[in-house]
Amino acid sequence: MDQKAREGLSANSINKHLVLFNGVFNEAIRMQELYRNPCVGVMLPKTVRFRGSAYDAETAQRLLEAVRGDPIETPVWLGLFLGLRRSEVAGLRWCDVDLENGYVIIRNTVTCFKTLHEQEQTKSEASRRKLFLPASLREYLRAKKEACESYRDLLRTAYQDSGHVCQWPDGSAYRPDFITRRFQTVLKQAGLPEIRFHDLRHTAGSLLVNSGHSIKQVQEFLGHEKVTTTLDVYIHMSEDGKADTASKLDVILSPVPCSAQGAKASEIAAASA
Repeated sequence: MDQKAREGLSANSINKHLVLFNGVFNEAIRMQELYRNPCVGVMLPKTVRFRGSAYDAETAQRLLEAVRGDPIETPVWLGLFLGLRRSEVAGLRWCDVDLENGYVIIRNTVTCFKTLHEQEQTKSEASRRKLFLPASLREYLRAKKEACESYRDLLRTAYQDSGHVCQWPDGSAYRPDFITRRFQTVLKQAGLPEIRFHDLRHTAGSLLVNSGHSIKQVQEFLGHEKVTTTLDVYIHMSEDGKADTASKLDVILSPVPCSAQGAKASEIAAASA
């Protein structure tokens, strides 16, 4: 664990390593290969909760303008309008999209380790969800699908029909690591605040909450198992929201004008004397 910390691994990642080792050694104890777990008593670095970032509505609109015509355009639309994780963006297939009835089913993911790994499975049961398409995204995906079909007709046997929504003109699917790299490049070129691709998910959730949607609605939209995850990690109050909170507290805690409060205090002081 100390070696991993020296290599720069985060406290969260080191904790995950220890969980894995614990499982291995506990299984060895069950098989009577060991009599104690050497991980017991290992001191871990303090875990620091990561706080993501979120764009406000104006900056999100600037981002949509910046990605127009760029290969990262479709992933950004899916991240902003549906709050999808990177693995869900890369895993979304046309068979999961119902343009006729206006919804998508999130049920397939693509992750990237040393090799690509695709599975018809989501992060959790709550992550497998049905999302209705906003009108603008519905029309965008309709045009995207027509473009994919045009490339397929043009390339014929050279077309690699991956079936994914995020695909190259030859039909091959995007790699998740490409989405990350290209997203950062576009932000720098456009002079936009630096955020992670995953922060588009934070942005979608925060914009919904700040526009009046309930935490429960946003929890189901983002596919969180626990509402505390939505509250603690993904919701960022806007500056207007913070100012409004301060104003309401001012009204609640200051029901009597200051001058009247001063007069009242003087009366109490005089009576005491």
